This record gives sequence, C-alpha cells and structure tokens, in this order.
Amino acid sequence: MTYQEAFGTSAEYMGHSPFSSHKLAWRSFLEWRWYMEDLVKAQRETRLLGQESQNLLDSLVAAGDDEEKGRISESAILGNIWVFVLGGYHTSSNTLHFIFILLAIHPEIQRELQKSLDEHFGDRPPSTWTHEVDFPALLNGHLGAVIAETVRVFGVLPFIPKSTGSSSQTLTLDGGLYTVPAETTILINTSAVHRNPKYWPITPPKPGERAPFPVSNWDPWRWLQIESGNGLFNPRPGSYISFSEGARQCIGKRFAQVELCAVLARVLKEGSIELAVKGGNSEKGSLDWAQARDHAIKELSDGVGFGMSLELFGKVELSFVSRD
Repeated sequence: MTYQEAFGTSAEYMGHSPFSSHKLAWRSFLEWRWYMEDLVKAQRETRLLGQESQNLLDSLVAAGDDEEKGRISESAILGNIWVFVLGGYHTSSNTLHFIFILLAIHPEIQRELQKSLDEHFGDRPPSTWTHEVDFPALLNGHLGAVIAETVRVFGVLPFIPKSTGSSSQTLTLDGGLYTVPAETTILINTSAVHRNPKYWPITPPKPGERAPFPVSNWDPWRWLQIESGNGLFNPRPGSYISFSEGARQCIGKRFAQVELCAVLARVLKEGSIELAVKGGNSEKGSLDWAQARDHAIKELSDGVGFGMSLELFGKVELSFVSRD
C-alpha cells in the first residue's frame, strides 16, 4: 500500500479549498509526510553506521534498499509507516479501552486472567519476557481469549468494504451459485457475523444480572479448548472476520496481537483495574459498585459508535490499583 493510497487522493484538493478546516487537513497531510520522511532518513543513516536494529521501521527501510530481492517504493514505505503508526495506534487503543472496562465490570474474569499470568510468568521480571517464549503462550491462553472475545463483540470495523474490481465474481451460498457484477462495492456486516447465534451461542445472563447485549454476551472462556488444552477455539471460516480473512486480511494483525498482549500482561501482572465509584466503596456487591457497573454497561451498550473505528463516545471512569 502506498502513502497516497492510504491517505486518499482527495487530500490534494483540500489545499485549494476556501475552508480553514480543509486547509488544516492539507497542512497536516504534508507535515505528517515530512515527519515520516525524516524517520526514514534517520534510520538509513543509522544503518550506514552499521547500527541495524530489530524494529519495524528498520525492516521497511531495508526492504526499500534491498537490490537483490527487489526494492519496495519510497511511497510504499511511507504508506506502511502510516498504517502501523496511525492506523494501529487508534484501533489498538480503542480495543484496550474496551478490554479494561470489561475486566472492571467482570472482576471474576480479571482474577482468573491474572492467575493464569502468575502461573505462566512466576517471579520472572518483565525484562526477561520474550516474544519467542512468552507471546505464543499468552496468545493461546486466557489472555488471547480475552483479546479475541473483545474484538468479536466490539470489532474494530462494524463493516468491511470490498470490491469486485474490473471483473465479476462468483460465490456459493447455502448451495446456490451467485454472480456479483464487476465494479460492485460490497459491505460485509462484521457485527452481524460476530453475533450470529448459529456460530456464537448467546450466553444467558446470570441470575439477577441486568446486563443487556453486548456486555452480557462477552464470554472470553468460550475460546479456551478446555478438553484438549491446545490453543484457542478455531472458528468456522467466515464466522470470525475481525481482521478480515484470506490473502487480504489486515497486515497489522500480528502487530496488534503482540502489542495488546504486551500491554495487558504488563498491566495485569502488577495491577488490577476497577470501576471508579463516587461513594468510595469499590467492593463488588456494594451499592456504589453496582451503580458504577450499571453505568458502565449502559455506556458499552448505548454509548458506542463508529469514528475512525468502533469506539466509546461516552465516559466510564476506571481506577488502576496495585495488586499488592
């Protein structure tokens, strides 16, 4: 993906618009490109000094300078930086926001998750945690289940736009063969797919629980392979498309999973997340806590909308406290 494709050609016309908001957007477009070009220049200078580093920026710059394997264009380098830095930041931060609130609403799930982290890491300090050893175990255990379920219920994109391009496409659905004409835009309803009871059974609320969907149907442990103990549940193809699917699935999928696992493991190993209560009594079952929980559930049900991605427009206050 090139930078122009990522940002859109319409940005060029904003510089000639009489509206100040359009001119500001055009200025931001230019300055962000200059910033990325400075990053690439600095990384190239670092590489010339023989100081190669294991990071995403270095890999992109190396791919642009590799004559033997074929260079990627300068615009493609900038486009990928934009996708990972801006696209990845906004989507991952929103997902973390949902996870923090859901864990505060469900302290029993949070405690079970923390127990799994304690069993995995023991007394090892974070400085010894590695991608090779720890990430696969986290992603295929309780932490991965929490991430997968949150992205199912509160997916980054409520819909995924696709196009048939210059030729028609055929698809098979329930035994029938259908033809979609060329140059047709299709919107895949991600939210509906992820809430189809045929693939995702609805979890009944506990006795006395007044939790409307989607919070009441957030059940991370549905992903755990209790019987085999081997990795997470593998959904039927097409029933879980949070990162899309196939050859054109999100290129930032693994980047996002690593980022989410690292942040959550670091926070929950040493701290806990609680609902901030006005009355000061944060114990589960207290009137103060119950009111805070009802408010949080209402916001997650009614206060969520689509901006650059699915996000919470309402306000839920949380407290981060030490486990000690």
